[in-house]
Amino acid sequence: SKSLLALYLMQSLAAGGKAFGKFSIPSPAASLLISEEDSGETILTRLTQIRAGHGFDEASTARLSFLVHAGVRIDDPKSLALLREEIGRIRPSVIWWDTLNRFHSQNDNSQRAATAIMGVFDGIRRDFGGCAQVVLHHAAKGTENKSGGAKIRGSGVFHGFVESGIYLDREGELLRVEVESKFAAPDPFFYRLDFK
Repeated sequence: SKSLLALYLMQSLAAGGKAFGKFSIPSPAASLLISEEDSGETILTRLTQIRAGHGFDEASTARLSFLVHAGVRIDDPKSLALLREEIGRIRPSVIWWDTLNRFHSQNDNSQRAATAIMGVFDGIRRDFGGCAQVVLHHAAKGTENKSGGAKIRGSGVFHGFVESGIYLDREGELLRVEVESKFAAPDPFFYRLDFK
C-alpha cells in the first residue's frame, strides 16, 4: 500500500491537477524515487497501470527520476556522498525514500540513531533548495487501534521530525487515508487506486 500510494502521488505531482481527486497541485513538480524495496520493472509496470487508471499524461513521466536498488546507505559516508552528488545533478523538488529501514543499519528504537538518521534528511532538505522528503516507513506492531504518529515504528524522534504524515489502513479495496500535519489537515477519507 505504501509503495503504491507513493507512486500515485509522485505521478500526481508530475502531472499537476489534483491528488485524490480533491487536493489541488499548483504546478507540476519533479520527483526522485530512491527505492531499495521493489524492482525497477515492478515500479514501471505499476506506474503504467496508475497512469492508465487515472488518466495521467504519459509525457509527465519526464519529471520522474529513479534510483532503484542502488545500495544507498545513509549511514555510510561514501554512499551518502555519492547520493548527494546524484541529488545535485537531478535537483528534484521531492525525494521519495522507499523504505526507511532499507537505508540504514541502525537501531530504530535508539533516540540517538533516529536523530542522526533524520538529520541526514534534514541536511538534504537544507542543502538542496528545500526539497521535500517523503520517507516511507512501517507501522509498529500492535498499533491497529492507534492513530497518526502513534503508529510509527521505532523511536518517537521519527514522529517529532514529521511536518506532515500520511497513515494508511486497507479496508477491502479501499485505502483509509489519515493525514496528520503541523499545518491544516483534512479529516480521514477513503480512496481507491485504479489500475488498468
